[in-house]
Amino acid sequence: MATLKRKLTRKSTMNFGKFADCTVQHILDLQKHRYLRTIYYTNSNIDFFDDILIEIGAFEHKIEKPGKDLDMLEYVDKLADMKIPSISKLKSWSHNRSVKKANYVNFIKSTEKQYFKKSANRARNQK
Repeated sequence: MATLKRKLTRKSTMNFGKFADCTVQHILDLQKHRYLRTIYYTNSNIDFFDDILIEIGAFEHKIEKPGKDLDMLEYVDKLADMKIPSISKLKSWSHNRSVKKANYVNFIKSTEKQYFKKSANRARNQK
Protein backbone atom coordinates (compact mmCIF):
# COMPACT_ATOMS: atom_id res chain seq x y z
CA MET A 1 0.00 0.00 0.00
CA ALA A 2 1.37 3.40 -0.98
CA THR A 3 1.99 6.02 1.67
CA LEU A 4 0.21 9.29 0.91
CA LYS A 5 1.77 12.55 2.02
CA ARG A 6 -0.58 15.34 3.09
CA LYS A 7 0.64 18.90 2.64
CA LEU A 8 -1.62 21.08 4.79
CA THR A 9 -2.63 24.66 4.08
CA ARG A 10 -4.22 27.17 6.45
CA LYS A 11 -7.71 26.06 5.38
CA SER A 12 -6.98 22.32 5.72
CA THR A 13 -8.88 20.40 8.39
CA MET A 14 -6.67 18.21 10.55
CA ASN A 15 -9.00 15.14 10.64
CA PHE A 16 -6.87 13.51 13.36
CA GLY A 17 -5.57 14.18 16.85
CA LYS A 18 -6.77 16.53 19.57
CA PHE A 19 -7.97 19.20 17.11
CA ALA A 20 -9.52 16.88 14.52
CA ASP A 21 -12.33 19.25 13.51
CA CYS A 22 -10.17 22.39 13.45
CA THR A 23 -8.45 24.02 10.53
CA VAL A 24 -4.75 24.76 10.70
CA GLN A 25 -5.55 28.49 10.81
CA HIS A 26 -7.76 28.02 13.88
CA ILE A 27 -4.97 26.14 15.65
CA LEU A 28 -2.58 28.97 14.77
CA ASP A 29 -5.10 31.47 16.16
CA LEU A 30 -5.13 29.48 19.41
CA GLN A 31 -1.32 29.88 19.50
CA LYS A 32 -0.77 26.10 19.49
CA HIS A 33 2.54 26.33 17.61
CA ARG A 34 4.15 23.59 19.70
CA TYR A 35 1.28 21.21 18.79
CA LEU A 36 1.80 21.89 15.08
CA ARG A 37 5.57 21.44 15.43
CA THR A 38 4.97 18.12 17.16
CA ILE A 39 2.75 17.00 14.30
CA TYR A 40 5.32 18.10 11.73
CA TYR A 41 8.27 16.33 13.33
CA THR A 42 6.51 13.14 14.55
CA ASN A 43 4.18 12.27 11.64
CA SER A 44 5.98 11.12 8.55
CA ASN A 45 3.06 11.78 6.20
CA ILE A 46 2.16 15.32 7.32
CA ASP A 47 3.82 18.39 5.84
CA PHE A 48 2.96 22.11 5.91
CA PHE A 49 3.46 24.88 3.38
CA ASP A 50 6.42 27.18 3.99
CA ASP A 51 4.38 30.10 5.36
CA ILE A 52 3.02 27.87 8.13
CA LEU A 53 6.47 26.44 8.86
CA ILE A 54 7.80 29.98 9.24
CA GLU A 55 5.02 30.88 11.67
CA ILE A 56 5.49 27.80 13.86
CA GLY A 57 9.28 28.21 13.84
CA ALA A 58 10.22 25.06 11.92
CA PHE A 59 11.25 26.56 8.56
CA GLU A 60 14.97 26.84 9.37
CA HIS A 61 15.00 23.18 10.46
CA LYS A 62 12.97 21.44 7.76
CA ILE A 63 13.19 17.67 7.50
CA GLU A 64 12.86 15.38 4.51
CA LYS A 65 9.31 14.08 4.11
CA PRO A 66 8.13 11.34 4.35
CA GLY A 67 10.11 11.00 7.51
CA LYS A 68 10.25 12.06 11.14
CA ASP A 69 12.90 13.35 13.53
CA LEU A 70 12.20 13.42 17.27
CA ASP A 71 15.62 14.87 18.12
CA MET A 72 14.93 17.86 15.88
CA LEU A 73 11.59 18.37 17.65
CA GLU A 74 13.33 18.68 21.01
CA TYR A 75 15.94 21.03 19.55
CA VAL A 76 13.38 23.33 17.89
CA ASP A 77 11.19 23.39 21.01
CA LYS A 78 14.18 24.53 23.08
CA LEU A 79 14.93 27.25 20.54
CA ALA A 80 11.30 28.38 20.51
CA ASP A 81 11.23 28.61 24.32
CA MET A 82 14.22 30.95 24.22
CA LYS A 83 12.83 33.27 21.52
CA ILE A 84 10.80 36.41 22.10
CA PRO A 85 7.03 36.28 21.42
CA SER A 86 6.08 35.90 17.78
CA ILE A 87 5.10 38.85 15.59
CA SER A 88 1.49 37.66 15.36
CA LYS A 89 1.13 37.82 19.16
CA LEU A 90 2.60 41.31 19.24
CA LYS A 91 0.34 42.57 16.46
CA SER A 92 -2.82 41.13 17.99
CA TRP A 93 -2.12 42.68 21.38
CA SER A 94 -0.41 45.90 20.35
CA HIS A 95 -3.63 47.90 20.73
CA ASN A 96 -3.64 47.24 24.49
CA ARG A 97 -0.16 47.13 25.99
CA SER A 98 -1.45 46.74 29.53
CA VAL A 99 -2.58 43.14 28.90
CA LYS A 100 -0.49 40.80 30.99
CA LYS A 101 0.57 37.28 30.10
CA ALA A 102 -1.89 35.74 32.59
CA ASN A 103 -4.78 37.52 30.89
CA TYR A 104 -3.56 36.28 27.53
CA VAL A 105 -3.43 32.68 28.74
CA ASN A 106 -6.95 32.99 30.17
CA PHE A 107 -8.14 34.39 26.83
CA ILE A 108 -6.73 31.39 24.94
CA LYS A 109 -8.25 28.92 27.40
CA SER A 110 -11.67 30.57 27.17
CA THR A 111 -11.47 30.54 23.36
CA GLU A 112 -10.73 26.82 23.42
CA LYS A 113 -13.62 26.20 25.81
CA GLN A 114 -16.03 28.14 23.60
CA TYR A 115 -14.92 26.28 20.50
CA PHE A 116 -15.33 22.82 22.03
CA LYS A 117 -18.57 23.38 23.93
CA LYS A 118 -21.30 20.84 23.32
CA SER A 119 -23.73 23.49 22.09
CA ALA A 120 -21.16 24.92 19.68
CA ASN A 121 -20.43 21.46 18.26
CA ARG A 122 -24.14 20.76 17.91
CA ALA A 123 -24.69 24.06 16.08
CA ARG A 124 -21.74 23.32 13.80
CA ASN A 125 -23.16 19.89 12.98
CA GLN A 126 -26.59 21.33 12.18
CA LYS A 127 -25.27 23.52 9.36
